[in-house]
Amino acid sequence: MAYRRRVPIQNITGVGAGQTASIDLPPSRRYHGVMLHYTESGTPTTLANTDAAIEEIEILLNARTQRKFSAAELRVMNAYHGAPFAFQNGLLPIYFSEPWRRTPGDEDFLAWALEGNGIESFQIRVKVAAGRTAPALAGRAIFDNARMPDGKLYPLGRIMTTRRRNIDVSGTGARTLLDMPRNLGDLAALHCFENTANDISALRISVEQNEAYNLTRAQANAYLTAAGKVPQTAVFHAAMDDTGRAADVLPMRKANGNFVDELQIEFDMAVANNFTMIAEFHGGPL
Repeated sequence: MAYRRRVPIQNITGVGAGQTASIDLPPSRRYHGVMLHYTESGTPTTLANTDAAIEEIEILLNARTQRKFSAAELRVMNAYHGAPFAFQNGLLPIYFSEPWRRTPGDEDFLAWALEGNGIESFQIRVKVAAGRTAPALAGRAIFDNARMPDGKLYPLGRIMTTRRRNIDVSGTGARTLLDMPRNLGDLAALHCFENTANDISALRISVEQNEAYNLTRAQANAYLTAAGKVPQTAVFHAAMDDTGRAADVLPMRKANGNFVDELQIEFDMAVANNFTMIAEFHGGPL
């Protein structure tokens, strides 16, 4: 085990109202997280102002997008994991290893071990809304340079990546997705951000016509609460990994190593409102 260092981030450029800031981080580390601190006129922003100010956060490896979300979406996905991860003024925590996992091994399982694994650039882009007053961005990187027992570098194994998409809804009842990518890794969770609370009443997932998930909203929230999660208002959380084990995800590969041929996600819409879905995958870098 290696000590986790918490070091100020030096290379933050382009911070301004209506601008996209760039944060360049050395790839010669194993990253556990990045804590971004956003202020306006020197003061950490409230929840409402943070949500309004930070329109998008994008995380890239080798100039390819690995995660993308707004500050509001990040806040909700963090708070879902429990009270220790609730919002604090101006703080935008991005986790790579996952401290809500059951064991230290599970926590470190998804750490971003970039050193020596073909990663030449690691960048975070933060889009600040127009009209903000004296915005500023700082942060701390949390990392180590751990080695395996034989002294070799850790491989860059599985990491958590996300894909965000807007789902158009034309009526109540079943809204079925058949075009979800199956080559991004194993499915860990879906976070469906509704236009109004309870737009989605149930969610079903099947892989090659084998049902893998079928819960109403009340059932999903009850099971998540029992697992120590905190379901958020106006979000349907469908978790494959609610056991707390990083390996408990929905496989997207067959026994022969090929990708599955079909992934079907069906939303039972109580109200015909569009919504945004963020899917979490465990796999290699995209």
